[in-house]
Amino acid sequence: MKKMLMLIVVLVIAMGGIAQAETVVDDMGREIVLNDTPQRVISLAPAVTEILFALELEQEIVGVSNHCDYPEAALEKPKVGDINVDFEAIVEKEPDLVFMPAGMEDDRERIEELGFKVAVVDPKTIDEILKSIEWIGKITGRETESQELISGMETEIERVREKTQELETTPRVYYEVWDDPLMTAGPNTFVHDIIKIAGGENIAGNLQQEWAPYSVEDVIANDPEVIIVPWEDDRVFQREEWSDISAVRNERVYFVDPDLMVRPGPRIIQGLEKVLEAILGEVK
Repeated sequence: MKKMLMLIVVLVIAMGGIAQAETVVDDMGREIVLNDTPQRVISLAPAVTEILFALELEQEIVGVSNHCDYPEAALEKPKVGDINVDFEAIVEKEPDLVFMPAGMEDDRERIEELGFKVAVVDPKTIDEILKSIEWIGKITGRETESQELISGMETEIERVREKTQELETTPRVYYEVWDDPLMTAGPNTFVHDIIKIAGGENIAGNLQQEWAPYSVEDVIANDPEVIIVPWEDDRVFQREEWSDISAVRNERVYFVDPDLMVRPGPRIIQGLEKVLEAILGEVK
């Protein structure tokens, strides 16, 4: 009997140990426990889809939201809805794990009632984006890839910080999320972090809300020196009441692809680099 037990121990050690359940805490503070590395995953958020592809999980992705359009390969993945979740499509795909954004609690509960594991991804700051990538890598068996991705992003962030040393002042920056009504990004958001790391001062940094309406009067009163917009047209210059704003008067209004600014995934670093170019006046 002792010899048999010793043989079992030796075999277990040789095989790398007994498999244990993987547990992570998602961005809602919920413990997610998986007994095996997921082989079939669904993403209901474009940023998460970008993270999964960056972690080389293309083969494991069996469904994405209708808005998942990057990288190009995401367009070829089966669609399972968006804010209107296609529950039948999810059941058909039999996922081991479903990633979804916050704010869809009823849908999350429904998916869990159908018997599927759900992880909520809701990072608010750049630091939290890095932490999300870390736990997503852990739960999908891509810890090495996630650490490499995080390291690369941190290197770029530090490079941007070094570039801001060229600045003699801290320019006031306004980021326009939407124009009707005017909306911007307040504190505790990755957009706020982007502006700060790039050497600017977010004129909406004293708001009580993270994403909030912002009046024309407030924009004028805070007189931004740089304006970042998600529009490629000249609508800002057509606003007569904005004509005396420094950024408008000096033609320092810059377009940055909103996908690089408001999707909390790997490409947020590209958004950071674009905002740095705008602040330094080096837009290409």
